[in-house]
Amino acid sequence: MTDTKEYGFGAPTTAQIYKPFDQAPFNGVHFLVKTSPGLTGLASAMRSQIAALDPVQPLGEMRTLDDIEARSVRVQRFSTTLLGIFAAAALLLAAVGLAGVAAYSVVQRTYEIGVRKACGARDADVVRMVVKENFALAVSGIALGLVVAFGAAQLLSSLLFATSAADPLTFVTAPVLLLAVTALASIVPALWATRVEPLVALRSE
Repeated sequence: MTDTKEYGFGAPTTAQIYKPFDQAPFNGVHFLVKTSPGLTGLASAMRSQIAALDPVQPLGEMRTLDDIEARSVRVQRFSTTLLGIFAAAALLLAAVGLAGVAAYSVVQRTYEIGVRKACGARDADVVRMVVKENFALAVSGIALGLVVAFGAAQLLSSLLFATSAADPLTFVTAPVLLLAVTALASIVPALWATRVEPLVALRSE
C-alpha cells in the first residue's frame, strides 16, 4: 500500500493498494517503462513487441511522464503565467509612476532646491533628499501591499504545490525587488534635481 496523488497535485493524497492483475482483472492496463535518457524509437519498438505477443491487442496512447505531468498542471501553469505577466506589468507601471511622482516633486520644489543649493547643499544632498522621499512612499506602499498580499495569497493556494501560500522567500524577495525598482526610478529625477541652478530657481519665483 502506498500514498498516491491519483487525481492531480492539488487533490488530497489517498492510499492505494496494488494487487496482482490475476486477482483483480479490469479493462485497461497501464504500463510504466523505464528507459535510458534520449532513447528514440521506443514507442514503435514497444508496439512491435506487443504486436508480436498479441496481434489483436489494442494499444492506446503512449506518453512520457513529463508529458503527463505537464498536462496535469497546464491550467495552473497558464494561470500562474498570466499572473506573472500582470505582475510584471504592474511592476513596470509602479516604476513609471514612481519616476513620474519624483519628477513632479522636483518641478514643484524647484525654488526650495535652489535655496538649498544657494545655502551650500551639495549635489549628493539633493540626490539623497529625492531618493529618500521616494523610498518613504515605497515603504508605506509596500507595508500596505504586504497586508493585502498575505490575504490574497490564500486565494492562490489551489495553484501551489509543495509550497505555502505565505512563503517567506516570496514575501521577502518582492519588497526587496520593489525597493530596487524604486532606487532605479529615482535616479533620473534625482540627477535632474542636481542641475537646478540656484539663481534660475530663485528668479522663477
